Amino acid sequence: RPRDWSSDVCSSDLLMVSGIGIGDLPALDADLPLTELRLGGALLDAAAGDDSLGRAVAALISAARGMHMKVSATDADTTERLLLLRSLGVERVQGLAVSAPVSGPEFIASVSRGNPFTAGLQSI
Repeated sequence: RPRDWSSDVCSSDLLMVSGIGIGDLPALDADLPLTELRLGGALLDAAAGDDSLGRAVAALISAARGMHMKVSATDADTTERLLLLRSLGVERVQGLAVSAPVSGPEFIASVSRGNPFTAGLQSI
């Protein structure tokens, strides 16, 4: 059973997965050790242009928090996106507004120095 594997499972863009809705989260969490919800750029772009979807994303973040999950986002490429993610309560971001892409050796060196900013992942 996955929950017994002592590993983390991240769900990415859960709203976009066919057949899975917010009501299915508790059942899904019972079978998988979900520890993080990752929001992708396509979902965030769509939510920015649709108030109803924006509210659904905010509700999804709230549901994830209620399940003690971390919330992160990719494609944080602009200051505006960073501010939006901060206002939604997103904990971690990855994107050009935080760091340019780095090579594997640069990433390893940055993480070993304890500096996630230059590794392309930044707590906001």
